[in-house]
Amino acid sequence: MTAAGPQPFAYHFYVVDSEDVNAAAGPAGHIYVHTETILAARNASELAGVIAHEVGHVALRHIAENYNRRRNTQIGQDVLVATAGIFGGGGIANAASLGTGLAAMTYLNSFGREAEMESDDFAVAAMVKAGWNPRGLVSFFEQLLQEGGSQGPSFLSSHPATDDRIEATRAAIDALPPTERLRTTDGGRLEIIQRRIELLTRRRR
Repeated sequence: MTAAGPQPFAYHFYVVDSEDVNAAAGPAGHIYVHTETILAARNASELAGVIAHEVGHVALRHIAENYNRRRNTQIGQDVLVATAGIFGGGGIANAASLGTGLAAMTYLNSFGREAEMESDDFAVAAMVKAGWNPRGLVSFFEQLLQEGGSQGPSFLSSHPATDDRIEATRAAIDALPPTERLRTTDGGRLEIIQRRIELLTRRRR
């Protein structure tokens, strides 16, 4: 995580077994990536772009701002407890807290156009610093839009990948020094992970 710059906490990354293409950020640097998102990535730079975008929402305090707004409505503590119960790996979440926690994560990951573009800019800079080709971020969003249209995956509902956002991100990348030599693959490790997910979940791309 050195590419993200100094951070006030350690990041933790989790894989969620789900057939929805989605990713989400939680309070204090907890990042969740669905298995279907990993399967949908055509190369490692696309997956790196998704993760960098989510880290951006945390690093730029978008998650904290949403949480504080929720807390000000008197239910912030319930949000935190429910989220921890569901995504923290414990067995304390019941059906009621499951619904509350999923609603909480949806709220915490609901961002306006400005926040989304800020996170895109953060992701581009972080990817370049880490040696990844930032065009993976653009190509992943383009793929989801092409395949899903206006009724695309839940990732597009909570993180709307509008045409102007994509164009702005592409323009920001074009303004950088050439990125062609930056990594798009990880030597086949993503493909190995995708195959393992397919075997474990019996899903096919």
